[in-house]
Amino acid sequence: MKEIKRLKEIINRQIFLELYSKKWRDLYRPELEKALNDVEAKVQNEVERAKADKRVLDSFLQDTKLLLIRTPLDVDTKYMIRELLTLLYNWNRAFENNNEFELDVLLAIRLIDEVLTIAEYLSISRELIKHLENLLHFNPPIFELSKHYLKMLLDKYEVEQEDE
Repeated sequence: MKEIKRLKEIINRQIFLELYSKKWRDLYRPELEKALNDVEAKVQNEVERAKADKRVLDSFLQDTKLLLIRTPLDVDTKYMIRELLTLLYNWNRAFENNNEFELDVLLAIRLIDEVLTIAEYLSISRELIKHLENLLHFNPPIFELSKHYLKMLLDKYEVEQEDE
């Protein structure tokens, strides 16, 4: 069971805490560990019902798709995420057999492999446009203060230039 051992090591990697923040520690990691235990028990014919919560796994999947779209990742991180997605695929096949979930997992895997259809690229482009529009309207109060401060500095500089 090298795969199980490798997945346990991957789940414990620090990089996921950095990528998913508090959600990884509090939500995703424990649920992925349950999914891994479910699959391991299913392989040994020891379990009939899954202990992992599909809603949490689906949340992890959706966050992972956004992460893959928005964040440049190194090859090793992509490989580890791909392994976790394969775990989700196998868990779904063993316990849920939900076609929509399966298609989402396969889409995320294709995002990593960079093998998408034109329709998938269009869908991802729409998601990126939404994200960029949100960033465009992002205007915290500190920006206004910074503009005011910059104006004051420029005025002071102009006064000093006139005095010379």
